[in-house]
Amino acid sequence: YQRRVHGGSQGTNDGQFNNPISVTISKFSDEVFVSESSNHRIQVFQSNGTFIRKWGSNGNGQHQFNNPNYVLVSECNEVMVSDYNNHCIKIFKTDGQYLRQLNLPNNGNPWNITTSSNGDVYVSNYSKHCIHHFV
Repeated sequence: YQRRVHGGSQGTNDGQFNNPISVTISKFSDEVFVSESSNHRIQVFQSNGTFIRKWGSNGNGQHQFNNPNYVLVSECNEVMVSDYNNHCIKIFKTDGQYLRQLNLPNNGNPWNITTSSNGDVYVSNYSKHCIHHFV
């Protein structure tokens, strides 16, 4: 493997990071999705590091996050983001269009996300010490 660095500077501009937490690659497009907890956003890059788009800001609206942690591109080509302090998983099209959200009960804090081959969603709940299974 050859190591390459994408970004590398702290900030709020396109291509800059402020506490990047998770990275995933879409098998459908090879686009790279990065969640940033302190900038409360998702940034998307080409595999060579070129910035493509971003969405998100601090808050609790459909396109807002409060400490987004894990990001995943599902088998259905949907972007799933664990929105830690909003207690939910927000689901988007890969272009950032909001689709829906999965709410965790009792103000749980989602961390990691995975999906099964049949589309079920599994979420680890950091603060409640359990796993949620959405069918």
